[in-house]
Amino acid sequence: MSGFTRRKAIALSGSTALALSSPGLLSAAQPIRLGATPTAVLVWLAEGMGLLRDSGHNIELVKYTSGTKTAKDLVSGKLDLATSSEFAFVSVTFDRPDLRILASLSRSRTIDVFARADRGIRGYADLAGKTVGVVQNSFAHFVLHRALLESGVKLGAMKPLLPPEIVSEITDGSIDAGVVWDPYLRKAATALGDQFIPLPHQEWHDYEFVLHGAGGWISANQQVANDIVGMLFQAAQLADSDPQTAKKIVGRQLDLDAGTMEYLWPKHTLKLTLSQALLRLMEDEAWFRIDLGLSEGTVPNYLDLIAADALKEADPAAISIIGLN
Repeated sequence: MSGFTRRKAIALSGSTALALSSPGLLSAAQPIRLGATPTAVLVWLAEGMGLLRDSGHNIELVKYTSGTKTAKDLVSGKLDLATSSEFAFVSVTFDRPDLRILASLSRSRTIDVFARADRGIRGYADLAGKTVGVVQNSFAHFVLHRALLESGVKLGAMKPLLPPEIVSEITDGSIDAGVVWDPYLRKAATALGDQFIPLPHQEWHDYEFVLHGAGGWISANQQVANDIVGMLFQAAQLADSDPQTAKKIVGRQLDLDAGTMEYLWPKHTLKLTLSQALLRLMEDEAWFRIDLGLSEGTVPNYLDLIAADALKEADPAAISIIGLN
């Protein structure tokens, strides 16, 4: 059993006392602004379980459609903590090397390239000369670039869009194909019906969804960070032990029907981790950004951008990064 569950009451009372005595910490009334997209499944599960509400902290959960936007709002100071793909985290750390990952919340397989059947697209080679909608500078952009690189294909145009816009524009025929994540991928499939053509899923379409914040904020509010990671660990335990209940809770939080939840659930491995594979993936994505001129500088040592203390308290065995475990 995690030490978090046993120590929760003591930790919360201790963090309250520190907040009253240390000006660098949050006051009890100051909201902790946590940005989460629908892919942050464990955050919405923790919210639906009442863990965030009953935590003793004033946690303000802000819903986003894109982790790219949460990462940018974290950088601009609109959020205290953000959830996003590790790619979105990599994107902002070139300019903000003080950001830190607290934990990976899932290994997710929710991104795919798809097309309209009436545009004659059946494989990646058929994207030549076509207009493809994508959230620019997102992991979906990375997926599209790698698909085109491996297929030797040149697009007609890459159209920057937000996820809901990709669904609407593929539906009305403004774009020929798109790259997006669920639940928007399923919405596009539903809207297109027989016109929906998924292109082959590749292993490198998979990504991790991470919780991150500024290192200074985490250091000043370490117990708050510990408590939040601990609550997400509790949510992961429910997802593992009682997935049917967990699916119902998340479905209510995200206003998704039972069929959609059954479709989405197998696409996420809902487990808090900090793995060596995460570091390798971020290094590959950093090189992608540098090679395309999306970011300038050198590839960071991502080991330095991990704040492992909160996960160490919740579940030490979840950390497999060499030097941290």
